[in-house]
Amino acid sequence: MIACEHRLKMDVLYFLALMMKTHSKSPEVIEPFLLHIVDNLEECKKFPWGRYTFEDSSHELEHMFERFKGEVRKSWTFPGFIVPLELLAYEAISSLKMEYRKDVPAGKDCPRKCKRKFMPNGMSGYPLDDLNKALGDSKV
Repeated sequence: MIACEHRLKMDVLYFLALMMKTHSKSPEVIEPFLLHIVDNLEECKKFPWGRYTFEDSSHELEHMFERFKGEVRKSWTFPGFIVPLELLAYEAISSLKMEYRKDVPAGKDCPRKCKRKFMPNGMSGYPLDDLNKALGDSKV
C-alpha cells in the first residue's frame, strides 16, 4: 500500500510540476511548495488550484510585458497551465463563441467548459485573420 501511495504522490507531483507550475528557463526545478503539498494528498485535493494558476499566469504575463517593452513578438513561450486562458476569449466574446464553439452532450453536473467544443476546421488552430473577421468591431 505504501508503494502505491508513493507512486500516486510522484504522479501528482509530475503533473503539477509539468502542467501547473513550469518555467521554461529551469524546467528541472520543482518549487518547494509543490513538494510540500503533494505530501498530503487530501490537502492537495482541497487546494484552490484555479486561483493558484491564475495568479501565476498573471505574474508571468506581467513579466513578459515588462520584458518585451510593448513590442509584439512573432512567437514567445508562455509557461504554465494556459488552457483556461485559451478558452477565455471563446467563452467571454459571444461572436467568437458562436463562430468557433458548439454544444456537445454532457451531464448537468459537468463544468461549462465540458459542454462545448471547438468546431473542426481541418487545422490545429484558427488563422488570426479569421478570428479578427469574427470579432469585427465588437466591444468587450
